[in-house]
Amino acid sequence: MLQTKRSPELEEALGPGSPIVVFDKVNLAFDEKVILRDVSFTLLTGHTKIFLGASGAGKSTILKLIVGLLKPDSGVIWVNGERV
Repeated sequence: MLQTKRSPELEEALGPGSPIVVFDKVNLAFDEKVILRDVSFTLLTGHTKIFLGASGAGKSTILKLIVGLLKPDSGVIWVNGERV
């Protein structure tokens, strides 16, 4: 089996005291319109992140990916230690 190097975000998601949400190189497009390209971030308990952007920038799409309403084209999403 081919072993690929894990990104720091993914290593953190799998470790003890793991964050609530981890996006690791997430990509999503609808037909030819790219919505998210290589998005990576970590949400920790007790911390706040703000997503700002114009209409159609992908803010609601990120929430839909977190709750599992959409699936990314590539990349990994972890929520509460489980892969979405």
